[in-house]
Amino acid sequence: MLFFVYGTLKNGMKNSHILKKVQGELISECCTLEKYPMFDLGNGFPYVQNKPGFGMKLDGELYKVDEKYEAKLDYFEGVPTLYKKGKIKVDYSESEVNCYFIADE
Repeated sequence: MLFFVYGTLKNGMKNSHILKKVQGELISECCTLEKYPMFDLGNGFPYVQNKPGFGMKLDGELYKVDEKYEAKLDYFEGVPTLYKKGKIKVDYSESEVNCYFIADE
C-alpha cells in the first residue's frame, strides 16, 4: 500500500526510522493535488486536517509499505485516537493513497 507522509516520518526527520522498521520503500517526493490545512502540535509534530480545498498544497514523500506492517504504522501514529487514516491524491499516483489526518472530526 502507498502512504503519503508530510512530517516527522519523512526521510531524515526524527521519526523516519519508523518507516525503516516497517520496511517502507521511498517511491518519490510528491505533492498533494488539493490544498489541506496543516498545523503544528508543537515540538515539530505537524498535523493535517482532512478538509480539502483549504490551506496549501503539501509537499511530502510517497512510501510503499507492505500490508503486513500497516497495523504497526497505525499504532505508531496513534490511530484512531490521535490520527486517523484517510485517502489523498498526490501528483505521483493516479489513484488515491493513504495519509494520516488529525482525528479531530
